[in-house]
Amino acid sequence: MRSWSVAKLGILILCGLNFQLGAIATDKPPSFPVEQRPSSPITLPGLAACPSEFQPVVALLLRDLPGYMNRVHQRLFRRDRSTTSAPYVLLTSPPDFEPLALGPGVDQSASSPEAEGVHQVFFTTLERQYTAGKIIQLQGYHWVFLTQTVSGWRLAMMFSHFGPYPATRPPSPPENSTQGVTGQAIRTWLRDCRAGRIRPL
Repeated sequence: MRSWSVAKLGILILCGLNFQLGAIATDKPPSFPVEQRPSSPITLPGLAACPSEFQPVVALLLRDLPGYMNRVHQRLFRRDRSTTSAPYVLLTSPPDFEPLALGPGVDQSASSPEAEGVHQVFFTTLERQYTAGKIIQLQGYHWVFLTQTVSGWRLAMMFSHFGPYPATRPPSPPENSTQGVTGQAIRTWLRDCRAGRIRPL
């Protein structure tokens, strides 16, 4: 997997130096009166409760994410057969928890993800697709923000861009991918995690 330097720079340009993490729209669950709050999910034998700490939940997420992304790809492929085959996600990179500097003039302490209850992680994905008898491999660069709510972890927002693997040209411009394949897969995994349906490491 290639260095994050180019990918981080591209995403930073997209967001702008004055990007305020506190303005991220979180996927908030419905509020309940105290006496009606949902009880903790029942964890089935052989499965794990969803971690409350950020790094452990990311480790589980990245372990399972290729399978979740492949199911989203297959579902979309069955709806639209404009391509000869659905992309197949091979693997994800280890997570990079180093936060992006927001640039000069921005109060880093006041707008840091942790200060706002939003946590960020970078990772890459490697995808393969068979088109016209050729094998095409793409690398995705993903900047993901998760927030912890009363009911568990939620996807707040994410940005992605893509390029060939091995890199023969710069990746595409970064874009908001919260509703994309990776975003859908992350939301589904987080739902299963909150329900106690995830295997332990």
